[in-house]
Amino acid sequence: MQKSAHCHILVATTAQENCRLLYGALMSNNAFYAEWKRQHPGASAKGLEKAFVAKFWSRGVEVARATLAHMLTLPLEEDLKSTIAEALILDNTLIRGRASASTGLIATQQ
Repeated sequence: MQKSAHCHILVATTAQENCRLLYGALMSNNAFYAEWKRQHPGASAKGLEKAFVAKFWSRGVEVARATLAHMLTLPLEEDLKSTIAEALILDNTLIRGRASASTGLIATQQ
């Protein structure tokens, strides 16, 4: 079952891409890879990655937001900056369904 977070689609896709990068780094360790493969018998390499992203991407939503906010400080095209800024503004309006920041929990999407 894919976990989800109450966030803008650009934040979600950024979190998922960050999770793919984390997967690549973690699975370069043979012990991590062996254990993940043991937990998902018969899964292909792509299936293993997909399962990892589905399970863990929602934990990286705050990092994705920070990544996108940082990107606004970089010398990028104004159209891209506008897209990012709009996504972060809209994401900020998605308060319903979010857990309290003090609890560290991520709410699921309705």
